[in-house]
Amino acid sequence: MFFGRKKKKDEPREESLIERGLRECGGDRVTMAWLMENTDGYDDVVEKYYQKRWDLDDPSWECKCGHWSDTDTCPHCGGTQF
Repeated sequence: MFFGRKKKKDEPREESLIERGLRECGGDRVTMAWLMENTDGYDDVVEKYYQKRWDLDDPSWECKCGHWSDTDTCPHCGGTQF
């Protein structure tokens, strides 16, 4: 007999990912740069990013080399945002 679908077990992993992001980003919020560089299946996490309004005043930017940064220079190639 089928009683419905079981809840995905992704939630604990997702929450620990957000907790790790908060720790690595200084505790206030997770930046888009951190999400893009540290996640591969990030749809649910990105949804939380926007729900928690972390996108407001987020300094993240995508470098020409394809990597993301939340500082003035790219840590991968040394490129600058401006």
